[in-house]
Amino acid sequence: MSEEQKRKEDFVEKMLDPFIKEIDSNVASVIYKLVDTVSYELEYVLVTWKGGYVRRIYITGDSLSALSREVLRIF
Repeated sequence: MSEEQKRKEDFVEKMLDPFIKEIDSNVASVIYKLVDTVSYELEYVLVTWKGGYVRRIYITGDSLSALSREVLRIF
């Protein structure tokens, strides 16, 4: 995991997860997911609601600001 990917993971865990849960009490979790394949890496934020529905948001190459906008767009 690169330094930038670690920053995104920390940001999602420490800032975005609590914020999203505060604005939508039905959200169970917001997590950063890195899919590392042989030839490339993909970054996602997974939003899971208490009922079990999961929304995957593609964030590969996004800055923290862009990542935030992408996630907030679904609320």
